[in-house]
Amino acid sequence: MQSARVVVAHMFVCLVFYSACYCFGIVTHWPTNASLITWDAGFFASIATQGYVYSEEYANVAFFPLFSYIWRWSQLTAVGISIVNSVCAGAGLLLLVREFNLTSRQFLLLLSTPALFIVYVPYTEAMFFLTGAVLLLGLHRRALRLVVVSLFLCCCIRAAATLFIPAYLFAVVLGSTWQRSTWLKQAGWLLSGLLAILAAVVLVNVVQYQATGQWLLMFKDMNRWGHKLQWPEWPFYSGAGVSMLWLDVLALAVTAVASGACLYMALKWLRRLKNPAVASVSPAVLFSLGYLATIGVYLVAYQGGETANATRYILATPFFVAAFWQLGLSWPTTASIRWGVGVAVLLMLGLVGIPFNFPSFNFLQALWYSMVVTLYLVAYVVACLPVSRWHREIVMGLYIINLLLQVCLFDRFLEGRLLS
Repeated sequence: MQSARVVVAHMFVCLVFYSACYCFGIVTHWPTNASLITWDAGFFASIATQGYVYSEEYANVAFFPLFSYIWRWSQLTAVGISIVNSVCAGAGLLLLVREFNLTSRQFLLLLSTPALFIVYVPYTEAMFFLTGAVLLLGLHRRALRLVVVSLFLCCCIRAAATLFIPAYLFAVVLGSTWQRSTWLKQAGWLLSGLLAILAAVVLVNVVQYQATGQWLLMFKDMNRWGHKLQWPEWPFYSGAGVSMLWLDVLALAVTAVASGACLYMALKWLRRLKNPAVASVSPAVLFSLGYLATIGVYLVAYQGGETANATRYILATPFFVAAFWQLGLSWPTTASIRWGVGVAVLLMLGLVGIPFNFPSFNFLQALWYSMVVTLYLVAYVVACLPVSRWHREIVMGLYIINLLLQVCLFDRFLEGRLLS
């Protein structure tokens, strides 16, 4: 009940804050049915109204159908489906907070994550967040039915199969003992999850084939978006400029920490093969770390140094929440995590050319930019630890900053300006 009150209070604060900013001209756009249909929302709306289309001039087959079909069946306007999305994201976060026993302050901090502005618009992120939260719930409780159903739904909402397969393998293999007495059960887990993912991919292809008469169009359409295997450019960049680049850098830092954690746990698992034991972390955390590491590889290998989408693909997911929770549990006792966070920050700043090759910034400006980004990340890390002396002040300060960032990003989306 307390967590539900926090969600309601946060939603009320968001509405009042945005309304006040609008009244005083700080933001200049109010959400309407017209202004919400911008960027990818137009593709989801087209699938909802006219189904899948593929031609040389226009195609919407890169987007998966479940969200758009729910929008079609509900007959809601863009504002209406955005309200439903907000409720879905709040419900998903509520499930995770209760399952992982996060504090009210940590809950507020997660609710205010700047990237979560995307769950208030007609995108798939909110429903993906809810089904992903149910998936993590099933993994944490080792409830196979929940896992299978949520894997299927997630992969009908988003093109997540290529990310989920390695993450699920990582979670099941490292989260099991694989002794003779349990081998059959664990193999059943592995096979059931992979079949659920495969079934979703097949279903999506069948739906698109019935609409267009062609198979595997989603893969053909990826070239339109520039998503193909390529060497990344240096320094990394964002088409939205430095106003989004710093959030993308923080998101990529999360993937770097997750990759290091995956490697560390895999090596530990290999060393104990002769005397197997269940991993000390939840399978939900193992899956989340696997997802975060895999999405990091995808962004680097398939976008050629463009950081677009890093923020929403990483920070606006339930998998970031699970990693946030595990960090709070592990940070006080594991020096390797503290070193890992520091190295990840330096690596990500180096990848965007800070401080020597940062476009449009001189050395001192780039150095100051990097310090602000680092302080923001350090504040987040400290906020994971309720034992910190200044914990309450840091959390509330971050909450206010994040709320302002959410408002600005939401306004920028409604304006139709480029977002990562």
